[in-house]
Amino acid sequence: MSEYENIFIGENTKKLVIHLKNHGEVLNLNPNFELMKQLDVGGVKGLAVTAGIEGDYDFISRYFNPWAGINEDPVTGSVHTLLASYWCEILGKNRLSAHQASKRGGEMVLRLRKDKRLEIIGDFIITLKGRIYI
Repeated sequence: MSEYENIFIGENTKKLVIHLKNHGEVLNLNPNFELMKQLDVGGVKGLAVTAGIEGDYDFISRYFNPWAGINEDPVTGSVHTLLASYWCEILGKNRLSAHQASKRGGEMVLRLRKDKRLEIIGDFIITLKGRIYI
């Protein structure tokens, strides 16, 4: 059983976050997505698991949402709006280096501005492009 530091739900995002004590456990998670789909999650819109890490990053994370058909999201900007605020407060800084440790994975620099908005900096690939006419 994993030891955790904190568990909370984002007030606006409704994403559940579990802060584990050991980053190795985040890396080695092997969720049973079929079992997760059967759970009544009561409005939770995804599960982020995170831990601090020494070295090139301030923290790592993984993000799961089998309830929406996304077992593991490779790199998730939306959950990092929540994780950035959380880790900035813990680490006492407003610029963080983060790694989402999915199979494909990705690195981000997160900068929490004074107006509480978040800048996410990193390389990306456009996977969908479109227009909405109103």
